[in-house]
Amino acid sequence: LPCMAALTTTDLLRALRERGLTQMELSRRTAIPQYRLSRWASGQVPTGADDSLRLLELYHQTDPAAAQQPAG
Repeated sequence: LPCMAALTTTDLLRALRERGLTQMELSRRTAIPQYRLSRWASGQVPTGADDSLRLLELYHQTDPAAAQQPAG
């Protein structure tokens, strides 16, 4: 992923999909409607900050590197 300052919602969606999450799973885990995720993935609709933050939170929750780190 690009640095956090240049990160777009489309980048987050792409990265989460690369981790094996479907749009339906993303919708279930973030409470963002699947149709909205689909539109964002195709660049049709600008995103709200709250929804983008939910995607970013899920991205961090599914980070394989974070799962391998010992609990602090």
